[in-house]
Amino acid sequence: MNWDEIDPEDTNVIMHVYRGELQRINNWRQRMDRTTNWAIVVASGIITFSLSRPNIPHWTVLTGLFLAYILLFTEARRYRHYDQWRGRVRALEELFLAKFFDRDMEINETWEKVLSDDFKDPKYKICWEEAVKRRLKRIYVWLIAVFTSVWIAKVYMHPERAISLRIFFKRISGPLGTSIGILIFGAIMGFIAFSTLYFFLASPSREAKGKPEEKEIDEKFATEKYIEKFEAKNGE
Repeated sequence: MNWDEIDPEDTNVIMHVYRGELQRINNWRQRMDRTTNWAIVVASGIITFSLSRPNIPHWTVLTGLFLAYILLFTEARRYRHYDQWRGRVRALEELFLAKFFDRDMEINETWEKVLSDDFKDPKYKICWEEAVKRRLKRIYVWLIAVFTSVWIAKVYMHPERAISLRIFFKRISGPLGTSIGILIFGAIMGFIAFSTLYFFLASPSREAKGKPEEKEIDEKFATEKYIEKFEAKNGE
């Protein structure tokens, strides 16, 4: 694009595209928010129900924990869609709008081809593991921690306080005995610890631009990363 001879029609087309992409972002943002709301509602309902009476079995809390993981994976899928459009919008902001107001700014001259290819063949910009990690860090790690704590508290308190570890583990397994209770407890806690560590350690680091929120953000958006991601996806 010749920035010295920009046609008004070109500007109109890009701005209409920009507004359309913003609408896509808002739609997927709302879908993610609905999933988060459902997770909080489910957590509140199940925890309230399980602790309301001593005779309610402790495994009701585990159903909430299972649903929390289902909603986490659902929200991660929606986040990948959200991030797909978000990256495109941010690229338009830096590569067209910023350049439009500052003609002396240096930009990657391949941006038109990259965006064109992205429109023709859209691809996710982050992997599923990274999406799970981002949503896990934001909210679901806390929900999982709450469910785990409530489950342990439920086993300990109801129908009356456990006075020994043997009674605690026997309550978990019921008539199967203390040894099975230890195995069940270890399996559940091991799964929670393994899944959390896996997504925190195995997935890539967060690639959002800028410094931590508590510090001043003075870096530009990493459009080069956007281009590298798109070209890497095309090379797969």
